Amino acid sequence: MAKSTKQEIRLTGVIAHWEYQYAKDYLRRFGYSQNDIQVTHNPMHYFDFVEYRQYLKKATSLSSNEQDHPHIVDALCDSVIVQDGSKIFSLQQFQRHALERYHYRDSHGKPTDEEIRMYEGLASDEFLEYMRNIRQSKGRTFVFLDIAHDMAAIGRLTIELYSDICPKSVEHFLGYVKGKSVGASQAWCCYRGSKFTRCIKNGWLQAGEFSTPEKTVLTEPRLEDENFIVSHIHRGTLSFVNRGPHSNFSSFMISLGPMPYFDKKYVAFGRVIDGGPTLRKMELAETKFERPVLDLTISSCDEIRLS
Repeated sequence: MAKSTKQEIRLTGVIAHWEYQYAKDYLRRFGYSQNDIQVTHNPMHYFDFVEYRQYLKKATSLSSNEQDHPHIVDALCDSVIVQDGSKIFSLQQFQRHALERYHYRDSHGKPTDEEIRMYEGLASDEFLEYMRNIRQSKGRTFVFLDIAHDMAAIGRLTIELYSDICPKSVEHFLGYVKGKSVGASQAWCCYRGSKFTRCIKNGWLQAGEFSTPEKTVLTEPRLEDENFIVSHIHRGTLSFVNRGPHSNFSSFMISLGPMPYFDKKYVAFGRVIDGGPTLRKMELAETKFERPVLDLTISSCDEIRLS
């Protein structure tokens, strides 16, 4: 006798966001009510999730037929995606679908403020566990940059550093995250308090330049180009800015889209994995000659402790 197969309901969402945790809770209750349903989870960090939405949109050929599939267009603008076979829903759309197809009505209403705080805590715990697993399996390091615009906090960027691929580059960058003395003058240099000096929409954000009291730009000690294994194909890619081969110092950039023309020229050694809205606010900052009109500053930064 052939084994019966269960219908898969697949949940995809941003691991660090409370909405994904809420959707997991709802689908857990839904799964308990259905004998022939199997709920699977597909957690992603923010930028992978955005690319996955774009992939789904392309795969369903929505670019030219959005008017024919309005519910799918809405689903692909949501923070979580629920898939029932070939059908794609936002969580709210799936709740209506569950009532119509599976006759399931959830007894819980909208989450209260207290419940949202609980889900935010669960999201934080699961995101930390995600980073611990990456560190354990690949030996990678994680840092955060808190960003301020005109002295007002606008959010945090969480960055995964590829210690397994570019260990020297990561160690070099991490030194400036924590702060260190550099050059013959032993000047103290730390990204905390430094400014983003270039903001090129659809291009990149650039920061990490230091100068002496005499306003001379510090460019020593320089780091050789370690390798060019990591490609600039994703939004949020972190790489050093240089002034030619083997001239990496402290300046770095964060890509705002695919920049394959930077491959083999700039060493990429990490990627932003959370803080998409923050990165978008930075990208939209008013500029003059590619420089932010109002200061865009790293107000705080450090390695994320995972032990």
